[in-house]
Amino acid sequence: MDKATFEHEMNRAKTFQGLETDRAEYWIGYQRGLRRAYHGESFGTAEEHALWLGASDNYGDDPIRRARAEGYRDGLEGRAGREGRKGGQEGRAYQFDMLSLNH
Repeated sequence: MDKATFEHEMNRAKTFQGLETDRAEYWIGYQRGLRRAYHGESFGTAEEHALWLGASDNYGDDPIRRARAEGYRDGLEGRAGREGRKGGQEGRAYQFDMLSLNH
């Protein structure tokens, strides 16, 4: 992910976090996932990363943690958010070069 894409997606996520207050937790997780995708292993620890990835499995009954985990996964995978999924559409996905994750 290049810097321009990262900054664009972060700005978009912050905007949606304010507009979609019922989905703010998703957008919080999405921003964290974007940071991990852009900065790679230098952002957070391996333990934190594992917790965020497993949060929806470990806290399935907690809607806040589940939403944040789903957002984290989407941000990490470079999906352009889930706002399009309400209508049954998947968000577009960016193709990341795994080597570029080590900024």
